[in-house]
Amino acid sequence: MKINDIIKEEYYIWNSVYQSKIFQDRFVAFNDSAYPDHHYWNTCFDSKFDFEVPNLKILNEINNHYNEINIKGFIVTIDKKYKNLKLGTDKYFYYKNSTDKNNIKNNKMISIESYISVEDFSKCVGIIFNFDGDFTSYFSNKMKILSHSARSKFYAIKYNGKLVGCFSLFSMNNTYDFLMNFGILPEYRGNDIGYETMKTISLLTDLPILTHTDSSKMMNSILPKSGFQYAGEAYFIPISNLI
Repeated sequence: MKINDIIKEEYYIWNSVYQSKIFQDRFVAFNDSAYPDHHYWNTCFDSKFDFEVPNLKILNEINNHYNEINIKGFIVTIDKKYKNLKLGTDKYFYYKNSTDKNNIKNNKMISIESYISVEDFSKCVGIIFNFDGDFTSYFSNKMKILSHSARSKFYAIKYNGKLVGCFSLFSMNNTYDFLMNFGILPEYRGNDIGYETMKTISLLTDLPILTHTDSSKMMNSILPKSGFQYAGEAYFIPISNLI
């Protein structure tokens, strides 16, 4: 599977949550003034999904737009020649999800439960990723929007009945499930709970599973060991680095 197709699905998720402006009928600049320096939510995507960097004229138009609304704008590209200009890198993975799942063994100490509320899910994600209180509230509001605009499922990971982590699955068109917000609470890390959970997520859906990460443990250990295949990496580049 091409990385272009995975980022395309991510684009559709962002498109349901964030405001945007289109340039040259192709480049879609998402923005969120609540967090103007956050590259995920203030990034310009190539809607043809070639993820080319626009020419200088268009870059200036996009940059002027972001400047007018006091936001630091970014471009996402998969072109390695821009790698040294990046602010961040995400690696993308996919799981084909074959119909034969008889060889997947559950750890009986771990359970995955889907009745967690958006509020409790957001609090768990906030602890895992060290959000402050304001950002946890902001994140919760975005998850509520997604819960109405996508086929969204929020899961609690439990070990011996105790909440130890969480994750979400989003599908915009019932073709793929996009795995996001996967994590284990700090006090339960180091016990292979992440791997034991990840390898069974395919039992929750018949769709291929897509995901991205900037975590070295996820990209080098948990995802490959769980059957996910590497598709490539994308670079989030400040527009100011390109003009």
